[in-house]
Amino acid sequence: RAIVIDCDLRRKRLSAELCPNAKQGWLEAMNGSVKFSSIMKTDKKTGMAILPLGRGKFSPRDVFGSASFERMLDALRQNYDLIILDSAPVLAVADSLDLASRVDAVVFQSAWKKTKAGVAKTALASLAKVRSNILGVVLTRVKLKEQSKYGGSAYGAYYQGYQQYYNE
Repeated sequence: RAIVIDCDLRRKRLSAELCPNAKQGWLEAMNGSVKFSSIMKTDKKTGMAILPLGRGKFSPRDVFGSASFERMLDALRQNYDLIILDSAPVLAVADSLDLASRVDAVVFQSAWKKTKAGVAKTALASLAKVRSNILGVVLTRVKLKEQSKYGGSAYGAYYQGYQQYYNE
C-alpha cells in the first residue's frame, strides 16, 4: 500500500499531472477545512493513493516543520507501507532540505543531459549535510537510443532491449 503526496508547494506538478481537477488538497485537509477522504485520489493504473495540492495559493510558512504535518504523516503510516513525498528540487527551496531531513530515505532524481553534474553534486552534498538517508539516484528522461552510443555496441543491444520492454 503506497501513497504519494505532492510536496512541491510552488509548482504543484504532480497534482497537475495526476489530479488536474483537484480544487482542494492536503493543505486544506490538514488545516481542517475539508476531510482527507474527500481529497484523496487513486491512480487507476497503479492503484496508488495520491494526496494532491489544491489550486489555492495559500501555503503555511513552515508547513513541513509543523505538528500538523507530523500528525498527518503519523496517521498515514497507520494505513500505508510506503509514503512518497514528491518535493521541489533540493537547491531551489529550503523546504526540500527540511523534508529530506525528516523522512526515512531519499531518492534523488536527476534529468539526463539536463541536470549539470556540478549541480547534482552540490545537491547531493546538501542532502548529506542534513543527514538524509540517500538510497540512490534515478536518472530520468533518458533517450535510450542516444544513450546506447556512449556504452559501445554491447551496451547498445542491452538498452535497445529495454526500449522494446517500455514500448510494450
